[in-house]
Amino acid sequence: ASAVQFGSVLGEHWIEVFAEINSGIQNYMKQKGYSNIGEMIGNAKES
Repeated sequence: ASAVQFGSVLGEHWIEVFAEINSGIQNYMKQKGYSNIGEMIGNAKES
């Protein structure tokens, strides 16, 4: 998708888009056993 297409989607549905992203991050964290975002950042820096 082009930047214009992405911007158009966000313009119309930004709340739903970010809610879906947030939900996905929360599910990933639960599956991996993270209790906060800081733990994920720390692990990425160590890799």
